[in-house]
Amino acid sequence: MAQFEEYKDRFQYARLEREDGILQLTLHSDGGTLQWGAGPHTELVEVFHAVGTDPETKVVIMTGVGDGFTGPAGSSDTVPRRTPAQWDPTYWEGKHLLGNLLNIEVPVIAAVNGPALRHSELPLLSDIVLAAPHTTFQDSGHFMSGLTPGDGMHII
Repeated sequence: MAQFEEYKDRFQYARLEREDGILQLTLHSDGGTLQWGAGPHTELVEVFHAVGTDPETKVVIMTGVGDGFTGPAGSSDTVPRRTPAQWDPTYWEGKHLLGNLLNIEVPVIAAVNGPALRHSELPLLSDIVLAAPHTTFQDSGHFMSGLTPGDGMHII
Protein backbone atom coordinates (compact mmCIF):
# COMPACT_ATOMS: atom_id res chain seq x y z
CA MET A 1 0.00 0.00 0.00
CA ALA A 2 1.28 3.42 -0.94
CA GLN A 3 1.50 6.27 1.54
CA PHE A 4 0.94 9.77 0.11
CA GLU A 5 3.96 11.30 1.87
CA GLU A 6 6.20 8.68 0.23
CA TYR A 7 5.14 9.31 -3.38
CA LYS A 8 3.65 12.83 -3.59
CA ASP A 9 6.87 14.57 -4.67
CA ARG A 10 8.35 11.72 -6.69
CA PHE A 11 6.99 12.58 -10.12
CA GLN A 12 8.11 15.06 -12.77
CA TYR A 13 4.90 15.12 -14.84
CA ALA A 14 2.26 14.92 -12.10
CA ARG A 15 1.73 17.36 -9.25
CA LEU A 16 -0.15 15.66 -6.42
CA GLU A 17 -2.04 17.43 -3.64
CA ARG A 18 -4.46 15.87 -1.18
CA GLU A 19 -6.82 17.36 1.37
CA ASP A 20 -9.56 15.52 3.26
CA GLY A 21 -9.12 12.43 1.07
CA ILE A 22 -9.49 14.39 -2.20
CA LEU A 23 -6.40 13.92 -4.35
CA GLN A 24 -5.80 16.40 -7.15
CA LEU A 25 -3.56 14.94 -9.83
CA THR A 26 -2.38 17.72 -12.13
CA LEU A 27 -0.65 16.60 -15.33
CA HIS A 28 1.98 19.01 -16.66
CA SER A 29 5.29 19.49 -18.44
CA ASP A 30 7.46 22.11 -16.76
CA GLY A 31 4.36 23.81 -15.37
CA GLY A 32 2.50 23.93 -18.72
CA THR A 33 0.29 21.61 -20.74
CA LEU A 34 1.50 17.99 -20.56
CA GLN A 35 3.55 17.14 -23.65
CA TRP A 36 3.48 13.41 -24.29
CA GLY A 37 6.69 11.56 -24.82
CA ALA A 38 8.68 8.73 -23.30
CA GLY A 39 8.86 10.40 -19.88
CA PRO A 40 5.13 10.82 -19.21
CA HIS A 41 4.37 7.47 -20.86
CA THR A 42 6.65 5.71 -18.36
CA GLU A 43 5.92 7.83 -15.32
CA LEU A 44 2.11 7.82 -15.40
CA VAL A 45 2.14 4.03 -15.09
CA GLU A 46 3.76 4.56 -11.67
CA VAL A 47 1.57 7.54 -10.76
CA PHE A 48 -1.67 5.63 -11.32
CA HIS A 49 -0.31 2.61 -9.43
CA ALA A 50 0.69 4.69 -6.39
CA VAL A 51 -2.62 6.59 -6.34
CA GLY A 52 -4.59 3.37 -6.75
CA THR A 53 -2.91 1.67 -3.81
CA ASP A 54 -3.21 4.56 -1.35
CA PRO A 55 -5.99 3.71 1.13
CA GLU A 56 -6.32 7.32 2.34
CA THR A 57 -7.49 8.68 -1.02
CA LYS A 58 -11.27 8.82 -1.34
CA VAL A 59 -11.62 10.56 -4.72
CA VAL A 60 -9.22 11.60 -7.50
CA ILE A 61 -9.52 14.73 -9.63
CA MET A 62 -7.29 14.54 -12.70
CA THR A 63 -6.69 17.80 -14.56
CA GLY A 64 -4.17 19.62 -16.69
CA VAL A 65 -2.37 22.96 -16.76
CA GLY A 66 -2.50 25.84 -19.20
CA ASP A 67 -4.55 25.95 -22.37
CA GLY A 68 -4.67 22.21 -22.94
CA PHE A 69 -4.98 18.91 -21.15
CA THR A 70 -2.40 17.02 -23.23
CA GLY A 71 -0.40 17.63 -26.38
CA PRO A 72 1.33 18.17 -28.67
CA ALA A 73 -0.51 17.91 -31.95
CA GLY A 74 1.14 15.16 -33.99
CA SER A 75 2.42 15.05 -37.51
CA SER A 76 3.98 12.49 -39.81
CA ASP A 77 7.32 14.14 -38.99
CA THR A 78 7.09 12.99 -35.37
CA VAL A 79 6.98 9.23 -35.98
CA PRO A 80 9.33 7.50 -33.54
CA ARG A 81 11.86 5.35 -35.40
CA ARG A 82 12.35 2.16 -33.40
CA THR A 83 12.97 -1.52 -33.87
CA PRO A 84 10.29 -3.98 -32.75
CA ALA A 85 12.37 -4.77 -29.65
CA GLN A 86 12.54 -1.07 -28.81
CA TRP A 87 8.73 -0.84 -29.00
CA ASP A 88 8.32 -3.59 -26.38
CA PRO A 89 8.62 -1.31 -23.30
CA THR A 90 6.16 1.18 -24.84
CA TYR A 91 3.68 -1.65 -25.44
CA TRP A 92 4.08 -2.88 -21.84
CA GLU A 93 3.66 0.64 -20.46
CA GLY A 94 0.55 1.24 -22.58
CA LYS A 95 -1.17 -1.81 -21.13
CA HIS A 96 -0.25 -0.91 -17.56
CA LEU A 97 -1.06 2.77 -18.04
CA LEU A 98 -4.70 1.87 -18.62
CA GLY A 99 -4.79 -1.03 -16.19
CA ASN A 100 -3.41 1.08 -13.36
CA LEU A 101 -5.85 3.92 -14.08
CA LEU A 102 -8.80 1.52 -14.18
CA ASN A 103 -7.60 -0.17 -10.97
CA ILE A 104 -8.05 3.04 -8.99
CA GLU A 105 -11.01 1.90 -6.88
CA VAL A 106 -12.27 5.33 -5.86
CA PRO A 107 -14.11 7.74 -8.16
CA VAL A 108 -11.87 9.43 -10.72
CA ILE A 109 -13.08 12.77 -12.03
CA ALA A 110 -11.41 14.19 -15.13
CA ALA A 111 -11.55 17.98 -15.21
CA VAL A 112 -10.42 18.51 -18.80
CA ASN A 113 -9.22 22.09 -19.07
CA GLY A 114 -8.71 22.16 -22.84
CA PRO A 115 -7.78 20.02 -25.84
CA ALA A 116 -6.71 16.46 -25.06
CA LEU A 117 -4.64 15.74 -28.15
CA ARG A 118 -2.63 12.77 -26.85
CA HIS A 119 -3.87 9.84 -24.77
CA SER A 120 -7.34 11.33 -24.53
CA GLU A 121 -8.52 7.90 -23.42
CA LEU A 122 -7.18 8.71 -19.94
CA PRO A 123 -9.75 11.38 -19.14
CA LEU A 124 -12.45 9.60 -21.16
CA LEU A 125 -12.01 6.41 -19.09
CA SER A 126 -12.55 8.36 -15.87
CA ASP A 127 -15.75 7.83 -13.91
CA ILE A 128 -16.89 11.43 -14.48
CA VAL A 129 -15.68 13.70 -17.29
CA LEU A 130 -16.11 17.48 -17.02
CA ALA A 131 -14.72 19.42 -19.97
CA ALA A 132 -14.15 23.10 -20.73
CA PRO A 133 -16.24 24.36 -23.67
CA HIS A 134 -13.19 24.57 -25.97
CA THR A 135 -12.09 20.98 -25.24
CA THR A 136 -11.55 18.56 -28.09
CA PHE A 137 -10.49 14.94 -27.88
CA GLN A 138 -8.08 13.60 -30.47
CA ASP A 139 -5.53 10.89 -31.18
CA SER A 140 -2.85 13.05 -32.72
CA GLY A 141 -0.04 10.63 -32.00
CA HIS A 142 -1.05 7.55 -33.97
CA PHE A 143 -3.03 7.85 -37.20
CA MET A 144 -1.28 10.90 -38.60
CA SER A 145 2.05 9.27 -37.79
CA GLY A 146 1.11 6.07 -39.61
CA LEU A 147 0.84 4.08 -36.37
CA THR A 148 -1.97 1.81 -35.22
CA PRO A 149 -3.47 2.91 -31.88
CA GLY A 150 -2.69 0.19 -29.38
CA ASP A 151 -1.89 1.74 -26.03
CA GLY A 152 -5.34 2.93 -25.08
CA MET A 153 -6.90 4.85 -27.93
CA HIS A 154 -8.08 1.61 -29.52
CA ILE A 155 -10.44 1.11 -26.56
CA ILE A 156 -12.17 4.45 -27.01
